[in-house]
Amino acid sequence: MTEAEFLSFLYSEREREESLIQWQGWNNWALVGAFVAVMWNAFTIWKDHSYLEGYDVVYYTSGIMAVLLTFYSWIIFLKRERGIDFSRMRWLKEVFPYHLVTIALVCSITFSLLIVAEDGYCYLFWLWSILGVLFAITIVSVICYRDRVMPTYAEGFMFPWVKVNIWYYAVMGSLYGPICMQSFKKVSSEILSNEFEMAVCISVGVVIFYLFLKFNTGDKAVKRLDVIIDDYIYNGVSREKTIQEIVKNRMGYSVMDVCYRDIAEISDMMMECEEDYKRVDKIKDAVERGECIITQFNKLQDESKVFFDRQMKVIKKSRKLSDKLREIQKITIGRKSIAAMHAILDENEKVMDRINVMKDKMPEVVNVIKKRVEELKAKGGCRQNGLG
Repeated sequence: MTEAEFLSFLYSEREREESLIQWQGWNNWALVGAFVAVMWNAFTIWKDHSYLEGYDVVYYTSGIMAVLLTFYSWIIFLKRERGIDFSRMRWLKEVFPYHLVTIALVCSITFSLLIVAEDGYCYLFWLWSILGVLFAITIVSVICYRDRVMPTYAEGFMFPWVKVNIWYYAVMGSLYGPICMQSFKKVSSEILSNEFEMAVCISVGVVIFYLFLKFNTGDKAVKRLDVIIDDYIYNGVSREKTIQEIVKNRMGYSVMDVCYRDIAEISDMMMECEEDYKRVDKIKDAVERGECIITQFNKLQDESKVFFDRQMKVIKKSRKLSDKLREIQKITIGRKSIAAMHAILDENEKVMDRINVMKDKMPEVVNVIKKRVEELKAKGGCRQNGLG
């Protein structure tokens, strides 16, 4: 493609992603308008009726929100089907549904407080409290495992384990049903009463706020495309790098993308280890040349601790990389991912072989020093030659 054609491709890709995100016809202005209309309707109900039973409003809202949260999972069937590359992956922090957890946690805490104020420590209070604790656990999960790799299809996952997510959603669904039934049982007013209308307005307002959060925090593909285009136009990023970033933005990360930082860190550590190796080798050469054994022994003591500590760090990092590759192997499918994993494992094997060679250097130097000491003892002492 020519420069103009490539720029046209970038902008058309951005427009396509934006249209797919907003295909339902909603945008921020439409959401603001809907929220204002709902709040105005709620204000009109409150204004026209001097008395509303707060008890019934709370329980109607509790039941309606339980129904909405129950059927949240059905929204996935309204999404457009997109291509999936099963050889790629995402991070947990990217697939975690922050907008849903935020709204659900706020609802759980709010209803727990309102119900305990209206009705004490009743059955519904404990159900909403349990839900609040479960949603709080998901926040702990994303904090602790935010950098765990996930399949590209794992949108909405809250934990890094597929079975745990299935059980979690099953438990949540089993709690919403009793909350819904018990909430509607506790109300005393009729189904189309003013209290019910107020509860509907509040629930719709919460849904609109959820959509606002989702559109502005949940779908980041367009925002990342803007950054990619700016980097290409203004920061001199190459066309090849730009294409790679677009593929990562849409399809997820390759094995090399996920492991690149670990590989780079191991490479940097190995360069430092090689420098340590050279210094230890110089000590060995100095002893063999007959330089002061005391001076070289002191140098060896200083170098040995740094030498071994750095090697242990490389070993730990290599093991961590191997563990990550095992995780990737469980969630990815395809020849490309297998070939990339084999290449990384081969390089990791070379690193470990080199570390083993370096480990053998220290006993070798110690043996040279011991031999030199025995020679000096036989001659009657250490010969100082001014080198140090």
